[in-house]
Amino acid sequence: MQEYLNSLSSDYKDWNIQRGIIDNRYLDDIIETVINKKHIPSLVLISENEEIKSTLEGGVATVTDFKILDGLQRTYRLKTILNSKEFVIKHLEDIVQLTPIGISRKYLNEINSQKASTTIIKKLVNEIKSGNPLDSLLEFEQWIEVWEGLSVKEQVDKMLILNAGHKHVSLKHQLEIIFYNIIDFIEKEVNGNFKVIRERDINSINANKKRKPGEFNFSLIISAILSLNSGKAITINSNLISNLQKNEELSNFDYNTILMVCKFLLELDNHLFDIYQELGTKWLGRDVVVSGLMGALGHYATKNEIPISESIEIASRKINNSPQILNLNEFEKERNNVNYSKVNIGDFNKKSIYRATLLLMNNDFNHIPWEEVFIEL
Repeated sequence: MQEYLNSLSSDYKDWNIQRGIIDNRYLDDIIETVINKKHIPSLVLISENEEIKSTLEGGVATVTDFKILDGLQRTYRLKTILNSKEFVIKHLEDIVQLTPIGISRKYLNEINSQKASTTIIKKLVNEIKSGNPLDSLLEFEQWIEVWEGLSVKEQVDKMLILNAGHKHVSLKHQLEIIFYNIIDFIEKEVNGNFKVIRERDINSINANKKRKPGEFNFSLIISAILSLNSGKAITINSNLISNLQKNEELSNFDYNTILMVCKFLLELDNHLFDIYQELGTKWLGRDVVVSGLMGALGHYATKNEIPISESIEIASRKINNSPQILNLNEFEKERNNVNYSKVNIGDFNKKSIYRATLLLMNNDFNHIPWEEVFIEL
């Protein structure tokens, strides 16, 4: 186990397919499992290179480049145990004479910088005081399953299967997993203050409450492109996720389209903030707004037999050159007057944005007449 933990890369927690580290007191108690030498379930790794075949000699395989497909939460806790063990060994003579509070006061900054745990350190000190050395604490055999040569889709499918019985993976995070390979492209290629926010780090509801201009949830970007390509406002649900997994063509995005959408959203976001401040920032941070807007632009392109890029250029000229045309104050007023006990709020708002965008694209006026849009819906 210690050999495995020492082989981890510095960014082992940052693989986009995986969810982030979650709070779980049962997982935190894995220190008791280690101390009592009890069984730890197998870990599942993937290697993109066929390393095992070329290094298998005398029944020993060497894997040097791997990612954790299943077992990240356990690995994180075990690595913390290793860090804590190394800290204890380094400061053993001093800390055995200190109280638990004394250890925290004197070494808190070092403990945090080494990604150790004060709680675990206290347990390990108690083990030493009880006459149990730490030398062999993590020197036990661990069953590890390694998969080689999986495509990105196969990696995603296997990860979702392995996590099916665990804590629910949100639909938006599943969407991120399917399209994780384009995150790096967006972050590298989109200039300006464009920032991708991931569901694994902060859920979209909380993110939008604190949203700043230029910050976009990754799932929102994906739903924007899917809506644009399909010419309708898509909804993120289990059927969409299933269709994307079954049909790879649906998830193959043209990189020029990705850039075009991101730049359009960024430009619009900045203009809305200039005119509407927080109201504009929150408005464009909603899935229903972006999917309705982009779905309408996709439909306009298809109906008028023009490229999607031309449809976006037309929208940019009309909206970004005159953001007040969106008339967001009236939108909020009319939206709040709707009796949502009789309609689905998300679907209703999405349809209103979709219809209003088509009106905007097909007509010349100074403000979107939201009252007429909502009445006709």
